[in-house]
Amino acid sequence: MSRNADHSYVSGFLKKLGHIGEQGVLDNVAEGDVVEIFSKDHVLLLPSKSFHSFTTWSLHELLTQPWHSLFYRDPEDMEKVMAWIEKALCGEVVKDIKVTTLCKESKKNPMLLKHTLRHLFPIKNGLGVVGFLCVSRVEVINV
Repeated sequence: MSRNADHSYVSGFLKKLGHIGEQGVLDNVAEGDVVEIFSKDHVLLLPSKSFHSFTTWSLHELLTQPWHSLFYRDPEDMEKVMAWIEKALCGEVVKDIKVTTLCKESKKNPMLLKHTLRHLFPIKNGLGVVGFLCVSRVEVINV
């Protein structure tokens, strides 16, 4: 899938959410980045097109449970990631994070992933911040 098609896919979803936040969010996405949109409750709203190559969870599981209950991280690493996400949920644009953690699917699959958090953007509409857009790099370490 081309970069322009991916941008159209995410842009269309942002419009459906009524996003009125920072414009040009997708200008911060590089080739190979994984882009996902989450609700304020940390539930995945829009997986990236490549997301399913990093997980064995069903779409139903991904769309109904908070991401942190599906992917295990060391508690210290989880604390760092959640602190960055909290900034985005408070309306702050957070760029150039470059925090790398190892995570695995919680007890379901031994797949180990290297996840590098790059950017977080608040998703805002007329109601305020309704979620966040996450730009990251994901690499499968083992299967």
